[in-house]
Amino acid sequence: MSEFEEMNGRAMPLGKRKKKKGMIMVGLFAIVFTVFLLLTLITGDESWNWLLLFSGAFEFLIGIILYKVSMHQERYICPDCGNKREHHREHLSTEDKITDTTTSEKITYTHYYEDTYICPNCGCERTERLKKSGGYIEYFKDSGLTRDYRKSPKEF
Repeated sequence: MSEFEEMNGRAMPLGKRKKKKGMIMVGLFAIVFTVFLLLTLITGDESWNWLLLFSGAFEFLIGIILYKVSMHQERYICPDCGNKREHHREHLSTEDKITDTTTSEKITYTHYYEDTYICPNCGCERTERLKKSGGYIEYFKDSGLTRDYRKSPKEF
């Protein structure tokens, strides 16, 4: 039972336990927001509106943070064995786009990468394709000046 954990008398994959904790947190925030909404509607008191707005904004921020944390864990933690994965990045291509205005011309570069996350313990692999900014070059037609803000592609 190396890749499963005994929970409540049943074998459960390790990755499911982390998702279950996240869902419990989201459920608690939804319950708190619903209670404040009901208090606002039932009492008709406008003082609850500020509390409702504050709790909704707070819960939205917490939800975004929990989502980012879970996405980070999903990338770097192997769902099969629970070990940390190795991250490799490969540059696939660079695309340029020219935009022309009356005073300047701008060439915008976009780098395309392929990220691979490999677990050294069990060999589990996850691949993602990314699109990142490669910077830009701006030519000013009136003065003849050039600004170069290009970023070189990075592989690791």
